[in-house]
Amino acid sequence: MSATRAGRRLGKAAFWLCAAAVLLGGATLTAAHSYSLPRPTEAELAPALLGLQRDTAAGWMAVHVLYASCRCSLRIRDELAARPPFPGVREVVLLVGGDAEWTQQLVDA
Repeated sequence: MSATRAGRRLGKAAFWLCAAAVLLGGATLTAAHSYSLPRPTEAELAPALLGLQRDTAAGWMAVHVLYASCRCSLRIRDELAARPPFPGVREVVLLVGGDAEWTQQLVDA
């Protein structure tokens, strides 16, 4: 086997090994976030989503869905509270499992 052929095989093996590692890591992180989230009932979710659709006529709207028990959501909450709203964008926060402190901090911002 020539050196070029061996190099190609090694390159392909390294590529597929790296791809498998990235996919496994991404799947692990995704599963950890989506499996632990509470699932709303259809009776709770449908009216909330329909209410958001009615309000979209005024231009762009950004919906932030935050979960109170998630560290990622905590960082996003802190950023939302620290910055002013984007001009021309209506920002809505859907808070899952939040407490009065979270709500008040976001309302004040």
